[in-house]
Amino acid sequence: MAPSIQTDIINRHRRILRHRLKKINVENNTSYRLGQKNIDLLFYLNYIKFVKELATKAKQIAEIEGSSEIMPQHWKESGAELLDTFERENELK
Repeated sequence: MAPSIQTDIINRHRRILRHRLKKINVENNTSYRLGQKNIDLLFYLNYIKFVKELATKAKQIAEIEGSSEIMPQHWKESGAELLDTFERENELK
């Protein structure tokens, strides 16, 4: 069974966060790693914010298209847009 659209989006978000953590370690000569309480909490809070923004954006796209429910293509569009913004600007708006 192929992974769902949401799983693909979440996995890409996780890869971006891991890459960002490596970059922070190199730039600041630190050794933060996944598994540390603060890092895990920050990643979790970032994930919650991302999922909230993802759902909001998918709902907006569905409403613009006149759909009564959020379809897979709405998740894909919103995910691609948010992840591109997130990667480029290092924050969600």
